[in-house]
Amino acid sequence: MNQNTIDRLLKNIISIEDKKQKIFVDINTITVTKYPYKHNKNSEMKSYIYKIILNGKEINKKNNYRIKYQCLFCQHESIVNLEVFTNKMSNNNKKCQICYELGNGTKMIKNCEEIIKNSQSIFMELDNDMQDNYFRKYLTLEEYEHLRPHICSFQNDKYKNIKDFEYYPYIKIYEGREFCPKIYDMKRDVL
Repeated sequence: MNQNTIDRLLKNIISIEDKKQKIFVDINTITVTKYPYKHNKNSEMKSYIYKIILNGKEINKKNNYRIKYQCLFCQHESIVNLEVFTNKMSNNNKKCQICYELGNGTKMIKNCEEIIKNSQSIFMELDNDMQDNYFRKYLTLEEYEHLRPHICSFQNDKYKNIKDFEYYPYIKIYEGREFCPKIYDMKRDVL
């Protein structure tokens, strides 16, 4: 990843939170260093591992930080652990998870309503045996609504206001599986 892209990623950081202490870190103190890395001792191919430095301290892999940033391509705000963000830089991955789920980075669908409608029409075209087999593994909408009053938060207290979210039992994704259940954030328009 070139320095220009790293600078753009760093400018798109909105906030960094310490998950355990529930405090926010000053984002103006962020710097990035890169270390050369060989894939094996006989390899001529060299790549780089990026490390983030906060307040003059290099952050290791096992940390308590969560980062909120805006994607360079789709402009959606994503919240990920700091380790995932540094792996993104080390792997030269400029797109967020939403970019890949909305067409593997090639066909961008701008709103989630379109994704939901497309997913529903594709899922309804499947035969009943495949649909029944899918719902043996994943929650139906009725099962989720039955459990909803007992849900306190998602992702280890990252999202606490459950009323801002809707459950969709089948959303078309472009990875190994065809469909996956998703929680839709109505405020941010994010699946």
